[in-house]
Amino acid sequence: KDYLEASGFHMERRNTAGLLKMEKGGYMRVGRPGQADLYGWHRRNGRHIEVEVKAPGKVPNVNQLHWL
Repeated sequence: KDYLEASGFHMERRNTAGLLKMEKGGYMRVGRPGQADLYGWHRRNGRHIEVEVKAPGKVPNVNQLHWL
């Protein structure tokens, strides 16, 4: 995120993690399945960018690959 911002992008972090427990025992998903962790645009030309962040050795799941 810091590198992209230093390169002229405005970046935002998405909170797409899992589910929130509701008072009556139900659940609600936060975000759409597979959404990238970061999104943004270049300040000069408006170019849109999506970035999926993974720990070393981890790979994107099917939904994340479809989104990207």
